[in-house]
Amino acid sequence: MDNPRAVPDRSGLKVVITGASSGIGEATAVAFAKEGASLVLAARDAKALEAVAKSCRDAGGHALVVATD
Repeated sequence: MDNPRAVPDRSGLKVVITGASSGIGEATAVAFAKEGASLVLAARDAKALEAVAKSCRDAGGHALVVATD
């Protein structure tokens, strides 16, 4: 029988995160990256987004930065 509490495989997941340059958005991005997800990171601070993207890549995910306003 399948475990209803099992965490699904996220290695092929594509995730868009707004507000990804800090706080909960950043933490969420890194958490998904650790699971191998591909991320689109969006926020106003492009420099901060690049730093978050590096953290995500270092954690095993793929990240695309989109500066927004």
